Amino acid sequence: MLKFWEQNRNLIAFGLFILSFVILVSLWEWGVQAKIFSELMPSPIDTGKEFWRWVSDPFYDNGPNDKGIGWLLLFSLRRVSTGFLIGVVIAIPVGVLVGFIRGSVQGDRSLYPSSQTRIAAGVASFRIRVAQGLRSHCPFCNHHYQFVAHPAEY
Repeated sequence: MLKFWEQNRNLIAFGLFILSFVILVSLWEWGVQAKIFSELMPSPIDTGKEFWRWVSDPFYDNGPNDKGIGWLLLFSLRRVSTGFLIGVVIAIPVGVLVGFIRGSVQGDRSLYPSSQTRIAAGVASFRIRVAQGLRSHCPFCNHHYQFVAHPAEY
């Protein structure tokens, strides 16, 4: 019997996933029927119907503000691809130019220290802060954080 459990771990994990999913959906349906959740929360059956409506006709077009999920996905992929291509068109030539400049003696003297000191200063200040255990202040939430080098010591 122990060999069955050892040999079929993936099958057991899949079975546990299905069981937990069924329990979650059952609790969701029960909560909607018992009015435990807000009245705005749909039941799993209503959610499934709406999902099927979106997936069954992904390329419908009912005007400028009512498009299927297929069109929305294509528009999103087009935006991401355009941004990536613009980044590639700008970054690759600049990187090659920096590589050529760094190859020369004069360019290496002028470019390398400025790029390396910015990186090294940030890394060094963080390491010093962690090593000393200094407090840091978050400007967004006004919370103070304690950097600790070895949490086990405290």
